[in-house]
Amino acid sequence: MPVANRHETVTAFGGGTFEAYCAVPEGDGPWPGLVLFQEIFGVNDNMRGLAEKEAAAGYLALVPDMFWRIEPRFERKDESGLADGMTKVGQFDWERGGADIASTLGHLRGMPESTGRAASSPLAAGSRKAEIPTSFQPSATKPAAVSNR
Repeated sequence: MPVANRHETVTAFGGGTFEAYCAVPEGDGPWPGLVLFQEIFGVNDNMRGLAEKEAAAGYLALVPDMFWRIEPRFERKDESGLADGMTKVGQFDWERGGADIASTLGHLRGMPESTGRAASSPLAAGSRKAEIPTSFQPSATKPAAVSNR
């Protein structure tokens, strides 16, 4: 199945905006959603390819830029960027990252192409996991506003 792609602008809980790579199945929707979390190398070709593979299988896929507060659009191609990625992980605010995950899920659920149903993949940054703090878990399935570009 062919897919379309673009970047979505997600509004973060607590202020600010960040980008998420979006892959959309072509054809009649709406589609169930899937949030994929970047690897240590950022939202790179590998992550975009995974999103497109999921879209080809019929899912509306988003890959949020989890390092946006440190270095927006951080991207490394392979193991040669491991030291850079480890530095970013060391600077990463895990609680705010959990809120960004909740923001991304809320954004995805509110997209016009979405059925409102969404799931997420585990965050793969070593052995740590970003947990969504209870205070940031969205109680509604639709956010107030959704924008894309």
